[in-house]
Amino acid sequence: MIPLEAWGTPIYDENGTIQYGMAVFQDISERRRAEQILQDSENRYRVLAEMSPVGIFRNNLRGECIYTNPKLQQMTGLSQEEFLGEGWSRMIYPADRQKMYQLWSNFVTQAQQNFSVKYQAEYRYITMNGSIRWAVVEALPERDSTGEIIGFIGATIDIHDRKEIERILSDYSHSLEEKVKERTTALAQINKQLEQEILERKSIEEALRHSQEQLQQITNSVNAGIAYMDANLRYRFVNKIYAQQFGKTCELIQGKQVWEVIGSEAYQTMKPIIDRVLQGEPQSTELEVRSSTGKSTYLNLNLTPEFNANHEVEGYYLVFFNITERKRLENSLQKANNQLKRLANLDGLTQVANRRKFDEYLTQEWYRHLRTRQPLSLILFDVDDFKRYNDSYGHQKGDDCLIQITQAVKTVIQRSTDLLARYGGEEFVIILANTPASGAIAIARQIQTTIRALEIPHLNSRASAIVSVSLGIASIIPSPEFSPEDLIEQADQALYEAKAAGRDRYIIRDEIGNSR
Repeated sequence: MIPLEAWGTPIYDENGTIQYGMAVFQDISERRRAEQILQDSENRYRVLAEMSPVGIFRNNLRGECIYTNPKLQQMTGLSQEEFLGEGWSRMIYPADRQKMYQLWSNFVTQAQQNFSVKYQAEYRYITMNGSIRWAVVEALPERDSTGEIIGFIGATIDIHDRKEIERILSDYSHSLEEKVKERTTALAQINKQLEQEILERKSIEEALRHSQEQLQQITNSVNAGIAYMDANLRYRFVNKIYAQQFGKTCELIQGKQVWEVIGSEAYQTMKPIIDRVLQGEPQSTELEVRSSTGKSTYLNLNLTPEFNANHEVEGYYLVFFNITERKRLENSLQKANNQLKRLANLDGLTQVANRRKFDEYLTQEWYRHLRTRQPLSLILFDVDDFKRYNDSYGHQKGDDCLIQITQAVKTVIQRSTDLLARYGGEEFVIILANTPASGAIAIARQIQTTIRALEIPHLNSRASAIVSVSLGIASIIPSPEFSPEDLIEQADQALYEAKAAGRDRYIIRDEIGNSR
């Protein structure tokens, strides 16, 4: 059946009597087909706006609201009718209304003079439950085919979580500055970079337009990649940012299949997710995309199925954000935190473990050996007559002496399960895991030999003409009736006895209370 459009007119004789009629028929099949395609396109873009996770609105030239999508109504608790006209102002927090009125007035004035002007502002709004949250709004003038402004269209996105993150980051930065002052400058820079990254990620996701030209204008202004693929995985719509991500134009991508655009490797990663979306399940994920040069880009993806009237999936919408910079800053922050943790457990002078790290590790090893019933040994040693050394050679030489001694002892302590720590002043301690008394004695002798080999002069020592150490050794198989403090006490007592016996020697207590 062919649709026709007809025009007719009667033919009269000289007496005014109708003799016959004439008619003209025109085939309007192509016009009907074009009208149907336009209707289908407008319906699809309306569905995109209705499903959008961003609040979308339209205002007329007087600034009166003429449309809002369900997301904006959900955010504020206002109905479509309540938004219309000046009703949109009810969602704005009273203290921000005057500012928003002024900004909008300036925007409208500039739009009449500047074709590329864009409205953007942050403000507080009132939710349906009465709470106050932050949002960002962006709008563009809507123009007809002649370039005349016929209204305004824009989008609103909730940024309350971002504001809360900024507050948390600020508090976190202050805490780090108080605890580790020497890292203040570096941490402040990291926090500044994170805040900048968050500001740069402000964007408007998707916007409603009644035609493909209007939709393209809005989506191209959003700092996100947007695409629609049908059930056969062919592109039916992409915005400029999506096309740029894959080094193509919007026109070149139209009609191509997914793997032809994103590459076979990325498609194989995405295929299980796409399959679930085509089964009607919305999906969110992160994807690493590698360029031909090997450079990685990280994307945050949100995929939403589109259903027809029979609840069958006809395709899906995809929105992505480029989170490469955020990933880089997160990695930098993690490295900084790891460095802070390492510094918090190190002695600043000797760069060996500090007393805090020693206490934690001894407790950990004590309970591990309690389970395994293996021997645990401790060597406590200090530099003989170190005060006299400082008095004779000065504190700088004293610091150098301690650094040389720790570096020498580290050559003796080779196992990853053993720990050398500065216990306090010129006193050091060694934890020897799974080591009986005989093994601890062997280590103590190596330490004595290694330190003597340094031949650091110490003319005021009562033990030797060179720097020497006294060592106290304690060894035990941990059991419930004893504690780590008992092991430390025995090593300390052994060290005391070594000093009392003339220094430059070791004393061992291989059982609690027994010395030799």
